[in-house]
Amino acid sequence: SSPSSSSSSQEADVKHVSDATDRMDYPDLFTPDEIVEILVKARGKDVMAIRIRDKCSWADWLILCTGKSPRHISDLSHAVMFEYKKRVAKNPTTFTSKVKPYIEGAKADMSGGGDEEWNAVDCGSCVVHVLSDRARRYYDIEDLWASGDEVLHNGDELLTIDTIKID
Repeated sequence: SSPSSSSSSQEADVKHVSDATDRMDYPDLFTPDEIVEILVKARGKDVMAIRIRDKCSWADWLILCTGKSPRHISDLSHAVMFEYKKRVAKNPTTFTSKVKPYIEGAKADMSGGGDEEWNAVDCGSCVVHVLSDRARRYYDIEDLWASGDEVLHNGDELLTIDTIKID
């Protein structure tokens, strides 16, 4: 089953979540399904949407994804950021100071700063975490937040020199 209600990815309408006084007012730019689709298309592995709305006030969903290498982790984070910026550009009046486009953990320059094992992108109602396989096992975010009903999403595996195996 789908982690969220269906919504056209063409819609640029942005809602602000403020139905309870203790919740942050943040833009709802994406449905979790839309982010899952972006990450799966970019070849992210074990993509999972976890509903956290009832557990915290700063987001509705955590989206987890495993990258295959530091470069892949960066590419996955930038794929989400690219779509985020496109949506903000389509509807700039909804862009508030509450959420700014930023990849936490991304290398600022070629000096080697940043985090090669974990990037996070704050997309308002959805917070995306792209981790290495090692970091995902170590931090075990699923165990902290998931209810156990979540579904892992994976795209089709490409045949490459690294994935072809001889029996």
